[in-house]
Amino acid sequence: MKKLLGILVLGLFLITPSQADDIRDFQIEGITIGDSLLNHFTEEELKDYKFYYPASKKFVKFQTFSSKIYKKLKKLKTYKVLEFHYKNNDSKYIISSIGGAIFYRNNMKDCYKKKNEIVSELSELFINTKSYDNGIKKHIGDKSGKSTTNQFFFRLESGDTAKVSCFDWSKKFEKERGFADHLKVGISDEEYKLWLRHEAYK
Repeated sequence: MKKLLGILVLGLFLITPSQADDIRDFQIEGITIGDSLLNHFTEEELKDYKFYYPASKKFVKFQTFSSKIYKKLKKLKTYKVLEFHYKNNDSKYIISSIGGAIFYRNNMKDCYKKKNEIVSELSELFINTKSYDNGIKKHIGDKSGKSTTNQFFFRLESGDTAKVSCFDWSKKFEKERGFADHLKVGISDEEYKLWLRHEAYK
């Protein structure tokens, strides 16, 4: 039986303690890697609200920003937006990455504070898991160099990852893309992680 973690001031992030090395034992709002998005959304919705990255269409991003989809997710208990990635042209829409976001508009101090609290709790859980703080880096998606990320990674033996991140967008980038500063908790399989790092923004 899956156990609800005590940290979940942040949300539904579940794990089976006896199988802590399998990313599929982690859930965000009851959804995890390997699930089909068709269990939660219609194919029409998935096609209407997909997003491609600048340099590669191998994976597709699907977010729950639209009012139509958001109404379907009123059951969400913590996150304001969910974000998914799946392989392009995958008729089963199998999830390779899922993240839940909480907005901290123009309030990065509280975002970093919450990030550190979550990382501290997860570090006690992932005793035998490799972890590292990536520090504050320029976001490769913003060519101006004024948008930053601060990410903490937990790397499982399989190569899959769990991470806690704060995104601080520049004012110009927020206006152009409609983005907002936020905290995100995410889980990803290794194939998606490597694609995002090496192919998505080239």
